[in-house]
Amino acid sequence: MRRTTERRIAQLERVLAGQKHLLVLIYGNPDPDGLASAWALQRVTATMGVTAQIRYTGELGRIENEAMVRLLEIPVRRATADELEAAELIAVVDAQPEFFRNAPLPRCDVVIDHHPRKRGPQPIVAAMTDIRVSAIATSSILTEYLVGRGVTIDTKLATALYYGIQTDSRNLQRNASNLDTDALLQLEQRVDRALLRRIEFSCYSLARLDYFAVALVRLRYSENVLYSH
Repeated sequence: MRRTTERRIAQLERVLAGQKHLLVLIYGNPDPDGLASAWALQRVTATMGVTAQIRYTGELGRIENEAMVRLLEIPVRRATADELEAAELIAVVDAQPEFFRNAPLPRCDVVIDHHPRKRGPQPIVAAMTDIRVSAIATSSILTEYLVGRGVTIDTKLATALYYGIQTDSRNLQRNASNLDTDALLQLEQRVDRALLRRIEFSCYSLARLDYFAVALVRLRYSENVLYSH
């Protein structure tokens, strides 16, 4: 385990010391990396005696993401204003407090992310921050947390984390850091490939096929590229 993660885990443990409940928050419409990261953090904090609830602030929209939650049985739902206000501690994954401009957070204690740092007019200073822009996905960071805490990564969690890295890397086409490579090595032997294919090739409802009809009507061709807006 890298020293950076070792220090961050120790820091997380200090932040959670004496606490019983944590709200793990995903910004906006949850994507695979956010869902997997939040689920992994829930498992990590459980080893510290803290019960975490996973919430998102937007809508569970894309059909692949709906399938991911359903097939992997990820315990997540949309956050309510009352839950946010009542939260003893809030952890933000795959995002930063400054992302929540339309719905400012009442507090933020933990931030784990791979996006470049954002600066708002009044940034919330979290007690524990782990932002690594070199990582392809936050799932890579949380995989190392799991390994560092000795948490057993079961098949469904491994599939979620692998899919999170895969989608953020555009099917592994982006250059992976050592952190990402190590995470993939930890996960690939545990992934349920059949389940992963079911998520990737989720069936569309008949109602959603209307979008394809509109796309075909608006199809344009330019310089050997077909596109539709």
